[in-house]
Amino acid sequence: EKQISALISDVSHQTRTPVANLQLYAGLLEEQPLTPQGRDCARAVRLQAEKLQNLVEALVKSSRLETGLLALHPRAGKIPIARY
Repeated sequence: EKQISALISDVSHQTRTPVANLQLYAGLLEEQPLTPQGRDCARAVRLQAEKLQNLVEALVKSSRLETGLLALHPRAGKIPIARY
C-alpha cells in the first residue's frame, strides 16, 4: 500500500509541471492570430491538458484517501436546490 501511494505521489509530482506548461502554452497559442484549424488544434491541446490535470488530481486524492491523509465524514443534511 505504501509503495502504491509513493508511486502515485511520484507520478503526480513528475507530471504537474509538464501539464501546467502544456496548459500555459495552449493558452498562449490560443491568443495568437490563428486559422480556424489552428484555433481548433490549440483548443484541443488545452482540453486534453485539462483532462490530464484532472486525472493527476484524482490520483493524488485517491492516494491521500488510501494512506489516511484525507478522511471522509459523511453526515445527513439537506442539499440546496439551485433556482435560476
